[in-house]
Amino acid sequence: LKELLAKLKDRENEVAKYQNENSHLQSLLAERSDQLRRSEAKLKDALTTTAELKKEAARSAKRAEETYDEMVELGPEAELNEKRLEREIKEKSKRIGELEEENGELKVFG
Repeated sequence: LKELLAKLKDRENEVAKYQNENSHLQSLLAERSDQLRRSEAKLKDALTTTAELKKEAARSAKRAEETYDEMVELGPEAELNEKRLEREIKEKSKRIGELEEENGELKVFG
């Protein structure tokens, strides 16, 4: 009877050990799930921002094209405006590239 009680006590200790490990693993899983949700939210924001910037870049390109046509009509004064628009397009294209790079990093992180 003493042996059986000792074995029972050992089993109870083993069960308690596994319950603690299980609790710890559940806690880690919840933490990882939260991290994943945050990463997904960041990725969604980055994708939205990238899409918005692409639309803005397309609008800027169209404005630049329209402005270029006007500048051709205006002559030398238009050259300054053309350079300004080219810089604006370059800056927005660069920003889109940066956001797409961040987007790729978030996909890797997530």
